[in-house]
Amino acid sequence: MSITRATFGASTALSAALLALTSTAHAAEGGGSLPQLDVATYPSQLFWLLVSFVALYLLLSKVALPRVSEVLESRQERIDNDLAKAQQLRDEAGTVQAAYEASLAESRTKAQGVVSAANADIAARLAASEEEAARKSAEALQAAETRIAEASAAALDNIRDVAAEVAGQAVTKLIGVDVAAASVNAAVDQAMGDGD
Repeated sequence: MSITRATFGASTALSAALLALTSTAHAAEGGGSLPQLDVATYPSQLFWLLVSFVALYLLLSKVALPRVSEVLESRQERIDNDLAKAQQLRDEAGTVQAAYEASLAESRTKAQGVVSAANADIAARLAASEEEAARKSAEALQAAETRIAEASAAALDNIRDVAAEVAGQAVTKLIGVDVAAASVNAAVDQAMGDGD
């Protein structure tokens, strides 16, 4: 900024000096017309135009433009560094994202393994429980059948005894004779044997 102002100030001062010299020369000649339109002053105007152009060119090329180019180069270098850093950060983010996705996939696989193992364990326990329940119910059924058979045999024995007693009492009431218990038992056994 200060270089541009200094250059502008120098060129303005140079132009003012040239204008002052030209107007003084013209005033000394005593002319009232515009000096820049006077053909007689063209060579001196062209000379001073050339001198001011060369001076301004040298000033700009040696002082202002190198500094401007330095600023532009440093800005371009900073932009390139920022772009390189952004690319590096993008690559790092891609690496981190790939690692995250791999970790997530591994976690899902482990979770599925744990769930599968838990399901297999539950199925094994369920099968063992069902097998144990089936064994216990088979034992209980066998025990119940044994008790039923024993109760049935006891009931049959009781029925035989009750039948013998009832038959003896019936004979006594019907014909009025007491029959021997052995005869009644033999008759009941024979009747029960024919019924089987």
